[in-house]
Amino acid sequence: MRFLLNECKGTHHFDFSELDKKRPSLATRRLATLVLTRSLLAESKLISPQQAKKVTIHRLKSGKPFLKFYRNINYLLPSISLSHTGPWIACLLSDKKTQTGLDIEDITVNRPFKKLSEYAFSKEENEFVSQTGQLGFYKLWTTKEAIAKSRGKGLNDALKIDLGLQLAHPFSAAQAEVKIAEGNYHLFQQIIDHSLLLTIAHNTIYKK
Repeated sequence: MRFLLNECKGTHHFDFSELDKKRPSLATRRLATLVLTRSLLAESKLISPQQAKKVTIHRLKSGKPFLKFYRNINYLLPSISLSHTGPWIACLLSDKKTQTGLDIEDITVNRPFKKLSEYAFSKEENEFVSQTGQLGFYKLWTTKEAIAKSRGKGLNDALKIDLGLQLAHPFSAAQAEVKIAEGNYHLFQQIIDHSLLLTIAHNTIYKK
């Protein structure tokens, strides 16, 4: 995050001491997210670097983020999915014809995952957590979040998704497929730097 914010130093005003915190302020995270998004847009070459600098991030009432440009090139802009945990930010740009979402979690943070699992997960999901521990909990949680985000939904809808024992066979840096009432989703899960779990959910069947 420090590198990204240094890139825009002099253009925006913020407190750099925020970067030394485990959880930077909302304003700092939003700024870093915007800079990261614009950088990815420029690298994608969908629009020019000059145009990318003028793209802004907005949200629907549901909380789903979307990109906007002040001129009539919005049809060129991809869909966006965002996630953050502590000082980490993840941004995913994808084709508007697909439903794609991502979620990241710091798996080194000790949470009462057993109690959370018993409260929020189904019987089979709890069985999975009892067999796989905290990592299994995070794999289920990030999958639910990523699928919900791909559909433009929030946490309440994420918790309604029942994955059963579909993640019963651990996988790392690999793809898998889960089937739920809303459709079939391809998953990609990877542990980064022994601390972050990244999950991407992708449904190629677009529903308006």
